[in-house]
Amino acid sequence: MTNIIETMENYIAEIVYHATEFAVAEATYINECNKPSQEYDIEWANQSFKRAMAQAEFAIDICKDYGLDPQKVCSNCIEFQQQYEKAA
Repeated sequence: MTNIIETMENYIAEIVYHATEFAVAEATYINECNKPSQEYDIEWANQSFKRAMAQAEFAIDICKDYGLDPQKVCSNCIEFQQQYEKAA
């Protein structure tokens, strides 16, 4: 049986994992998009974009599931979704 502290640690670890995966994918996507056209790999950019969107969604959903405010906990995920909502 886990106590409240262990439960909270698990929640936080799960959010941190997805927020970190989001940050890596977002950085990869942005770096790829900023490359000169002859170096740009559209497939890699698309994969990174999809991965960033998915990880952002996971982080936001986990916050909501645990009663946390995603805007306070993972605002960068929300900003990314809002910025690229038409591209998704």
